[in-house]
Amino acid sequence: MRVCLVAPPIGLAQSAASRVDVQDCRIRDILTFGLPLDTYMIVSFLRQFVYLGPPKTASTSLHHWLSEPPLCETRWDSARGGQHDSAIPSDATAFFTFASVRNPYSRAVSLWRHSVKDGQHAKPPIPLMSFEEFIAWMPTAPRFYRASQSEIIAGAKLDAVVKIERIEDVIELPPIAPLRHQLPALPHLNRTGYDGWWNYYQPALAHAVRAHFAPDFQRFGYPPFPVHDCDASNWAPVPRAPPART
Repeated sequence: MRVCLVAPPIGLAQSAASRVDVQDCRIRDILTFGLPLDTYMIVSFLRQFVYLGPPKTASTSLHHWLSEPPLCETRWDSARGGQHDSAIPSDATAFFTFASVRNPYSRAVSLWRHSVKDGQHAKPPIPLMSFEEFIAWMPTAPRFYRASQSEIIAGAKLDAVVKIERIEDVIELPPIAPLRHQLPALPHLNRTGYDGWWNYYQPALAHAVRAHFAPDFQRFGYPPFPVHDCDASNWAPVPRAPPART
């Protein structure tokens, strides 16, 4: 969790200072069985906002960008580790709260690519799987890979949701819009690197993802059937094998 302490509003200074070290921001890593917890979170006492970023929703990019001046005085250094937490501090519950979300079909592909790239570092290690095998494994997978975005941010009172398909909308959010001309360009970090997500799906796989992530389709308004400038005849005819780990 990243807690920004640059000139916190009157009334929050004492409670914030008592909770973290007296410095601009504090980095804290929390790991569970070798995997990060559910979400990136930034709590800004300077701008009075809370950002929640479920895995594979451009959360690394947004976390980096939201940690830049003038939103935070000291830039986040990714070499210092991730900031994973999901419990909003009690004195920040009135802040403007928003989350990033992603088309569940696209997110499932990105989660699979993450398992291929980083799964060997988990405890226990995650074996290499084809995309088809990964989707079959997902219901019993560790929470990082299993949980829907709706489950991850359950209980959070959201004022806005930013779909990463329109990530530029983050600039229009009330705590950020007044600073738009002072902000750096949005980065795109931690890419998993793959071609269009629709190329990974057969109808049976699309049905499995649609069932597993049903709450996300319903809550965030994503179409339950793959929609793109291609038809079902262009879907992948065979399961995708995992690329080699390096």
